[in-house]
Amino acid sequence: MTTFHIQKVSTELDLQIQSKIDLKTKPPGSLGQLESLAFKLAQVQQTLEPQILKPSIIVFAGDHGLSDENVSPYPKEVTTQMVLNFLNEGAAINAFANLHKIPLKVVDAGVCGDLTPHKNLIQLSEAKGTKNSLKEPAISHDQLNSLFQKAKKLIEQQLQEGTDLFIFGEMGIGNTSAASLIMSQTCQIPLKDCIGRGTGLDDDGLKHKEATLSKVLERHKECTNEPFDILARLGGFEIAMITAAMLTCAENKTPFLVDGFIVTSA
Repeated sequence: MTTFHIQKVSTELDLQIQSKIDLKTKPPGSLGQLESLAFKLAQVQQTLEPQILKPSIIVFAGDHGLSDENVSPYPKEVTTQMVLNFLNEGAAINAFANLHKIPLKVVDAGVCGDLTPHKNLIQLSEAKGTKNSLKEPAISHDQLNSLFQKAKKLIEQQLQEGTDLFIFGEMGIGNTSAASLIMSQTCQIPLKDCIGRGTGLDDDGLKHKEATLSKVLERHKECTNEPFDILARLGGFEIAMITAAMLTCAENKTPFLVDGFIVTSA
């Protein structure tokens, strides 16, 4: 099993960091969340001169066997189409990346469709989509360990090339269902409070989604609260790789941006 050696963030510079923020020519706290973000960045980097010089965006894509149960209004094929859209710079994230001149890479973590080689595509596919978690664990433990190893190696390579901030994205039809299941199981929150419309379910679709995911949790009622077990039973290839990527960042004291429900579940 892949292991990560993560040290607690040092608080040695906390007073100096806060003092430097407070002594700027402005009313204390007037910059709101920007001040807390600056504090966190300085704390993670352990410096009074925090900076981001080489950020990187990595979008992880994978398909879900659970999508066979119609928990999304779109078929699996849309995952492949969206990956191609990312590579052709036609998505919203491309606009943000281009505006800020941040390189964007797409990782094939397990897309069902065939993807031709591309300079911005990293092919680390584990399989053509996960298993259907309504019938069996979505991911085998061997697959999960392999996903962790691949993601760890990828992030370490990026770090060697100078990346100092990671922005993680995801694509996978049905992955709001996986994220909802992970949230419910991990946080012990009722499933109905973890489910949304995803990419646009109507009322009937939302009811079907809740009923289906309830059956999934019942199917895996012996699931422990151990993260590896939750990911294997309920997760997705892209969510698993983001999880390992985040852990590798933490291991290397490198900040990353958490954006969106699926990335938050990771």
